[in-house]
Amino acid sequence: MNGSDLPSSDDDPVGRSLVTERVTAAWQLLTTELQGSISGAVGVGISLLDTPAAGTSVAVTSRLVVAADQAQYRLDEGPCLTAWAERRAVRVDDLRGDGRWPRWAAAALSLSIRSVLSSPMLTARGRAFGSVKLYSLSAGVFDDQAERSLGEVADTAALLVGGMALPEDGEPSSGLLHAVQDRAVVQRATSMVMRHYRISAETASWLLITEARASRRPLHEVARSVLAATDSSSL
Repeated sequence: MNGSDLPSSDDDPVGRSLVTERVTAAWQLLTTELQGSISGAVGVGISLLDTPAAGTSVAVTSRLVVAADQAQYRLDEGPCLTAWAERRAVRVDDLRGDGRWPRWAAAALSLSIRSVLSSPMLTARGRAFGSVKLYSLSAGVFDDQAERSLGEVADTAALLVGGMALPEDGEPSSGLLHAVQDRAVVQRATSMVMRHYRISAETASWLLITEARASRRPLHEVARSVLAATDSSSL
């Protein structure tokens, strides 16, 4: 089956699920391979972004990436948000001497992050819908070659969406992007419940599903509530 054989993600929930699984699996592979190819990178991730507050890290290689990304979404500033908003690559050689995002820099430095490189994911028509990023614990790690490599990965990540769900206008389906985003949120919430209660993934999923049914809310809304409560308790 090729990309054009897949059903529209907005019309067919089964097709949307298949596309979502393939996209996220491919993105995760991309991030893992990129980290192995860039010396000094300790975390690689892909964010989907409609607005900073709605940002979601959908493929990451470490918890460090999630923590750094969450700080950007919460504070509404940071290199990945700038890369997305301005549709250009953003490089930070040393956060200790960079004054562009003071609140996020403080949060990132508390995680021992010193340098960052981020590149936007763009549709064929130039709309930015996310970003790919590299984090390092050392200063001055990322050079021009790393920037080119990251740009290629960002382009590939964007093409995967368009290639696996092809609406008539050639743009990635908003339904698909939201489905990928919602799935990532549910996965994060499931992991959070697992760690908190020290239970299996199956039991954690069952708890979330049970709450969704009892409250008559979509599963992704319950998951977002869990993550929001966890974030607020950690402040």
